[in-house]
Amino acid sequence: YDEVDCVRQAMDRLGHAGRKRILYVGGINLEGPDEKTHKIAYFKEYLKTHSQMECAGIIEGEHGTDSGYVMMNQWLSREKGPLPDGILASNDPIAFGILRALAEKGIHVPGEVSVVGINGDAPGENTVPPLTSVDLHTSELGEEAVRCLLEQMRGLRRFAKKVQYSPE
Repeated sequence: YDEVDCVRQAMDRLGHAGRKRILYVGGINLEGPDEKTHKIAYFKEYLKTHSQMECAGIIEGEHGTDSGYVMMNQWLSREKGPLPDGILASNDPIAFGILRALAEKGIHVPGEVSVVGINGDAPGENTVPPLTSVDLHTSELGEEAVRCLLEQMRGLRRFAKKVQYSPE
């Protein structure tokens, strides 16, 4: 999937909601390309070209709901300045943890803070309020990966094929 477009869409959504001080909360990527090709790098690049927005902080930790909860609570207990008015979570499970931590502290979403995740996970529809998320079309990506593998195994293609879905 197009990570650059995911971050752009998430940040555009926060910007259209009038959010200016954005906190990035993400899972550390231990595998794959170098740091320049991760969501955090795209977040930083976005801020460079959108001077009306500023970075309220960057938190990285493990992936998952529990980690999102812990990271958000740590940030809230450490920071003495104003609350960010927008939070970009690198994936939906982290966003779920963020929403829980904010709710426990009595911080209203989306009133005081808007939270946007990336994945489009179905449980996001059941959070209160529903999580705003950039949908990667993960089911379709998985199906296409299986089709590509079967094509290759059956000898129907001699070359590599790149398939990229546009997020929504």
